[in-house]
Amino acid sequence: MDMQKGLSAREMEVLIMIANGRNSREIADQLCISKKTVDKHRASIRRRLGIFTIAGLTRYAIREGLIPLEDDAVEDEER
Repeated sequence: MDMQKGLSAREMEVLIMIANGRNSREIADQLCISKKTVDKHRASIRRRLGIFTIAGLTRYAIREGLIPLEDDAVEDEER
């Protein structure tokens, strides 16, 4: 995985988890780090990418191919 916009490997992990709907506590528990560390990673990601909303980070992750766009969810909403 290439480092996007100078993000560290850990920041990339956190970004992917954010884009997948995880909150700071869930990310901290899964990565075995403190919530405070996750919050620092979140701030760094936002600053480096210049994206300050969860929706914006999610769009970025999809656009960059970090997470898939699930066609099933779109189809379900159309029904």
